[in-house]
Order: sequence, then structure tokens, then C-alpha cells
Amino acid sequence: MSSTGKTNYYEVLGVEPTATITDIKHRYRELARKYHPDLNPGQEAAQKIKAVNEAYHVLGDEDKRAVYDFEQAKVAQATKAAHEANKQTVKPSPTGHATAGRVEFNGFGTVPKNPAASNTRPSVNRAVVEKFMHEAQIAFIARRFTEAERLCRHALSLDSRLPSAHEMMGDIYARRNHTDMAVKAYTYALQYNPHNAAAMAKMQRLSAVGNAAQGGTVPNVRRAQNPGGETMLTTMAPDKLMLTIGVASVILLTGVSALISFAPGPALLLGFSLMLPVYLIIMGGLAGLLMALYGGLGPQAEELVAVRPNGHPVFLTPVLIISAIISYYISLIVYFGIGFTQGKFSRSVFKLYGAAMLLTLVCWPLYHPPGISGAITVPLLAGNILFPGLMAGWRFGDWLRMGSSLTKPH
Repeated sequence: MSSTGKTNYYEVLGVEPTATITDIKHRYRELARKYHPDLNPGQEAAQKIKAVNEAYHVLGDEDKRAVYDFEQAKVAQATKAAHEANKQTVKPSPTGHATAGRVEFNGFGTVPKNPAASNTRPSVNRAVVEKFMHEAQIAFIARRFTEAERLCRHALSLDSRLPSAHEMMGDIYARRNHTDMAVKAYTYALQYNPHNAAAMAKMQRLSAVGNAAQGGTVPNVRRAQNPGGETMLTTMAPDKLMLTIGVASVILLTGVSALISFAPGPALLLGFSLMLPVYLIIMGGLAGLLMALYGGLGPQAEELVAVRPNGHPVFLTPVLIISAIISYYISLIVYFGIGFTQGKFSRSVFKLYGAAMLLTLVCWPLYHPPGISGAITVPLLAGNILFPGLMAGWRFGDWLRMGSSLTKPH
């Protein structure tokens, strides 16, 4: 990377500095085809393809790109500082005094100007910024990443050079598996605080992971039609894969509902058959998966977190599942109590409780237990099994849409 600070690799490839690794690869392939020696045998094309290969060698590798961005930012910052210093250079006054440009009028004549005052940045309400960052830190600890991101952006709107805000944004992106954006955020944090060893370590770790995932190789212009190791799942587009999973879940949910009606199994205890809990847990899991993918549920790790007075997070998932196994209705009361204590409720959790109630009403007429006692067991006990299934399906849906390599662009 001998051209750092001289050659702008983004301009060579014709992409923005915010371009993703996929955009860079796509642009590289276009330029490689355009300036291929077989199609353009001239000297100019040879020089161009050499520059394109050099630029891609850096920008196509997450680790090298992060270092390049960091060094470019340092060069830009040094250039800007030198420019500002030249503007503030003291010029000798006609009388020989060296205080020209460094005096101010205070109503009684000229006095030397405070040097620190000339170097201060535009006034920023530090108390407000620190308040935003303190609240963002609490939200991050409680795994409320959306709220933490919003607070960080508020802080950056007041001070765009705040290293701690950029570092936390990188942490949030890393938790969401947005590696490119996380590395970029850490780069900004290091630009404004080059001595931040923690941000440097995080950036290097993510860059190493991204480099391993990408393989660190320059893609060929021509690719094999059936590369080894690929399967139908890994080659399927993420949106098509999610649609396939959704359709399959609807079909299975319909089949389980039919089994409850036509093959309920013999009633053994309180009108419940041994098969009914199996049907209910599968039904809840499929419904929870569908809701996570298409029902507008937020991430479970963010929606089911409470914060103790000392700032430590409490994960509500096991609390609600255990209370639901005892009684679905007790679990609902427990959540209401926690919500009033915290001063907030989650729409996603209410959707899940509503889904458990709706599925209970669906199963009630489908299941035909003998006797009066059997008829009331479904509305009383079905939610105890459906709700944990819904929670499990929600969690699996979160993994598919945010953590699985199957649903990430390749």
C-alpha cells in the first residue's frame, strides 16, 4: 500500500467510500472485463487494469481496507490541521509587535488574547452529550440496541467527532453481524482517538473474521458454474430462502392443525392425550417463526430485557417461559408487573401473548376430548405449551434473519 495518501483507490474503482464489499467486487468484475488485455491490448488499458488490481487488492480485503481508511483519515486530518495552522499564522505588525492577530478589545484597549480560546471548537453542550452516551451505555448493556443506536446518533449530531459514540456504534453493528459497518465505525473512532486500543482490537478482530469469510482472494472474471461445497441452501438468495421457509411453515402449521382434529390420540389425563402437547409445541414454534419473519417482531434479545436499578440487565425469556409452563395467565400477569415496574412494554411480546390466545381458540374446537372436564382443559392449559413454543420459534427466527450465514448475502 505504497500509495497511501496519494492514490485514491475508491476513485480508481469508481465507488463511494461507503460501498460494501459486494459493491466493490461487482465493480471490480466490471472493470476487469472492460480492461482485459484480450479485449483492450493497448498500453493505456494495461496501466488501467494494473491500477484497478492494486486498488482491489486493498479495498477487497476488509483488513487492508480498514487500515487504508484509517491512514487516509489520518492524512486528511493532518492536512486539515496544517491548513488551519497556516491560516492562524501570526504576521508581524508594522510596529514590530508579535501580538498581531492575537489581541482583542475589552472596552479599555487591546489585551493579549487567550491562546486556548482561539483553538476551542464550536461550543457543544457537553452535559447533554454525556447524558446521551450514559443512557446509550445503559441501553447497550440491557441489549436494547435500537435505543442505544438512537442515543448515539443524537450524541453524534451534537459532536460528530465523539470517539466513544463511534465505538459504540461499531459495537452495535458487530452485535447485528454488520461487519462492514462495524469496521467503518471503529475506523472513525480511531480517527478521532488513535490511542484507543480497545477499538483497534475490535476492528482487527472483525477484519480478521471478515477476511476469513471472504477468503482473501481476488475473484476471477469467469466463475465455475457449480463450485464445490455449495448446496441449494447456500446458493439460494436470502429473500427466496426466507419465503421458502415461510411457505413450508404455513403448510406444516396447517398439517398440525389437521392432526389435532383427526388424530388427537387417546385422552389420558384431564382430557389431554399424549400427542396434544407435541402438536401444541410444534404449532407454537411454527407460529413464532412466522411471526419473527413476517410479523414485525423485534429482536428477542432487545424486547425481553429489563434493567435493574443498579444498571444490570435481566433477561426475561426464562422468567416468562417458566411462569407460562405453570400457567399462561400467570405469565401474562408477571409480564404486566414487570412492564409497570420498568415503565415500558413491548409490542412484540404482546403480539406473542395474543398469538398464544388466538391459537388456543383455534385448537379448542378442533380438539374433541370426551366429557366436560376435557372440554375446558384446552382453554386452561393449551397456552402453557403454546407460549414456550412461540418463544422458541421467535428465537429461531431471530437467528435466521440476523445471525445465520444462510440468510446473509454471499
